[in-house]
Amino acid sequence: MMADINRLKEHLGMMGVPKTYEVNTGNLDSMAEEPELESSDPLRWPYHHMAGSMVHELDKILKFGVSFVEDLDGEEINTESKKKFMEILRDDLGINATEKGLEDPEKWYGKYVTIMYVFGIGSNVKGNYKASTACKLFLHDQKNPRRFILNHMLRWQYPNGTNRDDKNATGRKLMPFVFTLDVLIRLSNVSIDDAYLSKSEILVVVTQAKTMDDAESVVEKILDDRKNSKEYDSSGFPSEHWSGAARLFGAFAATGLIKYNRSNSDRSLELDPDSIDEAKNTLLVYRPSVYEWDDDKDKWDKHHGID
Repeated sequence: MMADINRLKEHLGMMGVPKTYEVNTGNLDSMAEEPELESSDPLRWPYHHMAGSMVHELDKILKFGVSFVEDLDGEEINTESKKKFMEILRDDLGINATEKGLEDPEKWYGKYVTIMYVFGIGSNVKGNYKASTACKLFLHDQKNPRRFILNHMLRWQYPNGTNRDDKNATGRKLMPFVFTLDVLIRLSNVSIDDAYLSKSEILVVVTQAKTMDDAESVVEKILDDRKNSKEYDSSGFPSEHWSGAARLFGAFAATGLIKYNRSNSDRSLELDPDSIDEAKNTLLVYRPSVYEWDDDKDKWDKHHGID
């Protein structure tokens, strides 16, 4: 754990003052429970709808983390603390926890607590709230929500402790942000003009990869298909595949390393020329890899929050 923290602290010093990027995620609507996929369906990159709708609002993430540490860290999880948790979501994140929900926190708490796990803000340890090291370090101590989201994205993977595993995702061991960053960097090594991904390339090629080692073959296919002006057929992809991925892309953009152009399907994701060295250093310094957690959610929570 300390090695992780020290490496992250060193990384902060190397990266200097964070750049400002336009993050255009639009107003992402809430979604119902996504249908379970069959083995013949294309792969998808799911991300929780509440997290996706607010991840680019870094000031809110900061307030959430600070309040969690100061008001809930170490507190017993009971009716009163559950109510306090939902009040923090309402006041700091702007989530509309209804007055009825606050009056009956035992009934509604389970709907909202997932966001604590999605971001790696904290966890339940022996019946008490425990703020993650990432939350304490980046949000409470350093007041640096961008670095908090970067840590979150450098650890977010499939499978994880939050999303249900789809039948068609058997054998997938992939970190979507790290994988996408790697693909974009490899494309930039060919030409800065090639350092982008279209919506169809993302759906048909990038999100269908199952392991981190697929990055090289993905790049080769994309470049070859661009050379031959191939048009991808994405008609077999339900709309939920893109809306789920788009929520995740808001988190990509919040790191400052990848630009998400919501209204431009030809260049949905791209590297800014000024961020390429920073992106390369991020992967070089942190050396992210898929975490094996044996379906033990406690292990995942500890890893996700650097505990």
